[in-house]
Amino acid sequence: MKKTMLLLLGAGLFIATPSCKKGENDPLLSLKSRKARLAGEYKVSKIERVSKSIDNSGQVVSQTDYTYDGGSTATTITTTTSGNTTTSTEQISLYETTFKKDGTWEMKKNYTTVSVFEIPNLTKTTTTTDRVETTTGVWAFVGKTKDKYKNKERLQLSTLNFENDYTTTDVTEDLLFGGTTTTSNSGKNAYTFSALEYTMTYAIDMLKSKEIVLKNIVNSSYTNTNSSGTTTSKFTVDETMTLTQK
Repeated sequence: MKKTMLLLLGAGLFIATPSCKKGENDPLLSLKSRKARLAGEYKVSKIERVSKSIDNSGQVVSQTDYTYDGGSTATTITTTTSGNTTTSTEQISLYETTFKKDGTWEMKKNYTTVSVFEIPNLTKTTTTTDRVETTTGVWAFVGKTKDKYKNKERLQLSTLNFENDYTTTDVTEDLLFGGTTTTSNSGKNAYTFSALEYTMTYAIDMLKSKEIVLKNIVNSSYTNTNSSGTTTSKFTVDETMTLTQK
């Protein structure tokens, strides 16, 4: 009798475990489906993104590093082979996203950016922009591929609406002759897209009940061959984003 009960209990646990490990850092087993684990309100707790433009010789023409650790500040640094560097700092007061079981999602981000662009010994421009952004759309899991991804191991986010309220102030210093000029403007941008028009696909590195790790990797190249020879340019992105449930 005890043996039968243990067998029934084991079978019941197996039936109650609808989801198993898919992403590299997923839990081995979970009592919740992937859809149930995804649904919820999250804080964006970490982003690391490196974007590069590479020329025909393999030299990095420009590189942009974006880092955010979930606090109040994110930093963007763009460097070019010409020696120019642009540093932009975001003061973030709100950065969160929501996934609903009905297949819709929303992201809100309120932040202030302060960027500085300098041409040595000529001009220095400091741009301060306050932004309130709201993005809404639909989400879906992506099916398996032949040799790379399992079913529901990728997440597709399609943007349907994007709104951006902003106020921008530019202060330009004349480093050669002295003096400054200040200009400012404010407004609102509103965009509407079709479900197929603006879509991002992320690999789900980890999907737990209270934490998600998404990865986006781009490795594109363009080659042109003509009578003068062959030229190739490349663009790469390596991004990891961590979401922590509120």
